[in-house]
Amino acid sequence: YGLDITDRRWAEAALRESQDRFRVALSAVPIFVYTCDRDLRYTWAYNVLRGFRAEDVLGKRDDEIIPPEAAAELVAAKQRALQAGQGLVQEVCVPLGGEETFYILTSDPIRDAQGEISGLTCSAIDITGYRRLEIERQEQAIQIEVQRRLLDQREQDRYAMARNLHDGPIQTLSSTMFQLHMIGEVFTDPDLQTELRKIGVDIRNTIHDLTQEM
Repeated sequence: YGLDITDRRWAEAALRESQDRFRVALSAVPIFVYTCDRDLRYTWAYNVLRGFRAEDVLGKRDDEIIPPEAAAELVAAKQRALQAGQGLVQEVCVPLGGEETFYILTSDPIRDAQGEISGLTCSAIDITGYRRLEIERQEQAIQIEVQRRLLDQREQDRYAMARNLHDGPIQTLSSTMFQLHMIGEVFTDPDLQTELRKIGVDIRNTIHDLTQEM
């Protein structure tokens, strides 16, 4: 008699369809999905980033694929996930080809039948472009703040200079007023007194105008 495997065929077809959708989704975004063992050697990799192929990384650690100093932060992030025994989301910086690349690394422990951690399932999303834009915005914000402070300082300097320019003549005119008063007490000639009063009025008006401009 025959065995009905219709449900199995449907399940296999659904699984293939799901896998195809998964591949299409990953190919559209800069995300690297992979698994590694407890020694952090790649056991499976899909959509490898930065010009590598899956065969370039399988069976290797990050510090065997790229310079150890460049891989240090990435290796440390995975080791933290192993030690924590739980999923972690971390931002890591990997200097490659003379430039810094930034990733959001998600690491989830893989457990065997006994519940022991046997490795990690990871995804790494390249956020380098976003980080560069953020750095540019920060630099622009700093430049704007520096320019604002320079303008404030220039305004303060201008105000101080204006005060100095006004204070000097005001002090001189005030001293002149005092001298005119002294002259008026010494010389009693009516015509001279009249002229001194006119000069005094002009000086007071000038002092008033200078004070209003401050």
